[in-house]
Amino acid sequence: MSERRDDHTDTGTEPGTQPSGTQPSGTQPSRTPGGETRSVDETRQVLSGQTVGVGLQGGASSASEGSAGPGAALLGGRFEVEKPIGEGGMGQVFLVRDRQIENRQVALKLIRDQFSREPKFRSAFFKEIGSAQQFVSEHAVQIRDCGELPGGQLFLTMDFVEGESLSELLKREKSLMPRHALEIARQVLIGLSSGHEKGYVHRDVKPGNVMLAARIPKTGDNPHGVKVGLLDFGIAGLDSDLKGGKGPGTPFYMSPEQVQGQPLDSRSDLFAVGVMLFEMISGTRPFDGRTVDEITTAVLDTETTPLVQQLDGLKKPVKKVLRKALQKKREKRYASAAEFIRAIEGCTTFQAREGGPGWVGGLAALTTATSLALGFVLLDQRSDQSFNRLSQAVNDGD
Repeated sequence: MSERRDDHTDTGTEPGTQPSGTQPSGTQPSRTPGGETRSVDETRQVLSGQTVGVGLQGGASSASEGSAGPGAALLGGRFEVEKPIGEGGMGQVFLVRDRQIENRQVALKLIRDQFSREPKFRSAFFKEIGSAQQFVSEHAVQIRDCGELPGGQLFLTMDFVEGESLSELLKREKSLMPRHALEIARQVLIGLSSGHEKGYVHRDVKPGNVMLAARIPKTGDNPHGVKVGLLDFGIAGLDSDLKGGKGPGTPFYMSPEQVQGQPLDSRSDLFAVGVMLFEMISGTRPFDGRTVDEITTAVLDTETTPLVQQLDGLKKPVKKVLRKALQKKREKRYASAAEFIRAIEGCTTFQAREGGPGWVGGLAALTTATSLALGFVLLDQRSDQSFNRLSQAVNDGD
């Protein structure tokens, strides 16, 4: 479950953003905020309070306490640390076994000391975590517990999802078959719907917050074996405190109203799903830039209809879904996650049990001339690549 830096990941090095949640990392060494790798032994030193940074500062017990394995760190006499699995803006994340709940394997997020000791953050932390625990969805990673360790650091635990993030999948595959992309988007929307119904807005929907479970059986109804777990639902707002009051979110996936600092509702999350769906199918983001200002300008000014139309070979109903999801004005988008889901399920591309191709997996490379005609320049464009085309394009109809 590693989150490595590339064009699709969402780390602290993204323009103008620190990730609000975990960036899972599987069996890879953890990374410090400066990008250096940290071994498991070094992590044990951190947890023993021997390393400054994400240190527990007295909250870890020795391995001789209880039944922890040789060399294992024990947090607060309760959590036996197995390995680091990621690092994000709030702190480091570990795979642990919770002794209070039958040694259940969970992911524990250890909040950085500078935030744990900040009264405003502490108040928001317990309020938001308490609220987030109140809704459950099979497609949202469940937050299980939160508290304070003896050394004063805050923590939260959540279900551990064995698999990889959508960021990792896109790094490896670049783009996905439309049926695969539609299934991922549909399950993200199911997870969002469970929170939207209770009045929550995620505010930071992005590939790094979409976990894909491993070893899910492939079936006729789920030909790519997809099982989505949406991270950080209900706690993305804590990121505002990390940023000195700036709103949560990752600029590439923000809605026009979000980049303008306007009040948000569920339709802002639906816009972010539309951005991810475009990225999964085309292999490139619809809005890009090297700075926050450039990205913001792209989000506000880029006309998405021409971008969608240039996805040669993609069937018309899927293009229609993308166009509606990416509308600049929220009242023109899908009114709810449920409506978005129905639109996806109504596409014959989605209904195809074998998930046949509608777009042959290339990058949606736009030439410089086309980009300028749209009123902006896509950075890192690959103008030397031509569009992949189907030998026989079969349209669903208008």
